Amino acid sequence: ISARMNKETYEMNVIKQCFNDKNKLLYCLERIKSNDVFTDELCSLLWKIFQVINNAGQEVSLSTVVDMLEETSNYSKIDPFKDLIASTQHDEDKWKYHVFYMTEHWSRSLIEDACRDILGGKEAKSSEQMSEMLNMVLNDVQNTHVHPVSFKEAYKTTLEEIREIYHGLKVPMLKTGLDKFDRVLSISRKKYYLLAAQKKIGKT
Repeated sequence: ISARMNKETYEMNVIKQCFNDKNKLLYCLERIKSNDVFTDELCSLLWKIFQVINNAGQEVSLSTVVDMLEETSNYSKIDPFKDLIASTQHDEDKWKYHVFYMTEHWSRSLIEDACRDILGGKEAKSSEQMSEMLNMVLNDVQNTHVHPVSFKEAYKTTLEEIREIYHGLKVPMLKTGLDKFDRVLSISRKKYYLLAAQKKIGKT
C-alpha cells in the first residue's frame, strides 16, 4: 500500500512539474515510453492530454488543458486537475527521481508479467519462442528503435552525408516539390542548414 501511495504521489508531482515547465515536459516525453507508466486515472488522462497539446504545437496551460477536458467530456476532472496543480507535493524538487521510479516500476512489471506468461503457459515453449516473447517486451522497455550514438559517430556520419550530397551521390532530404522553395532551402554546394532541437519542439 505504501509503495502504491508513493507512486501515485510521484505521478502527481511529475504531472505538476510538466504543467509548470516546458523543459521538464520535454524531459519526460523523452523518457516515459508508454502511457501505462501512469496508473492513477487522473494523472494518466492529463499525461495523454499534455501529449496531444504538445504534438499540436500548443503550450500546455490552464486554458488548453481545461479546453481539452471539456472537449472530451471530462468535466468532473476539471476541479481535481486545478487542485493538483495548485497543491504542494512532497519532494517536488526530486521530480527526476520520481520519473525514474515510475518508469522503472513499469519496466519491471512488464518483464515480470512476460516471465509469468512464458513459464506459466499450458503449452511447453521452445527456447526460441521464449526468447522471442521476452525480446518483444525488452524492445518496449528499452525503446530500442532509438539508437544512441556518440558525438564522434554522429559527426562522422553527418560529414559523410554532406560529402555525398556535395558530389551528387545523394539527394538532400529537404525536398518539398516546390522547385523555387527547394532551391532556397535545400542543401547545396554553397549553403548548409543544420536544424537541431529537442524532441517534440517543432523541427518538422
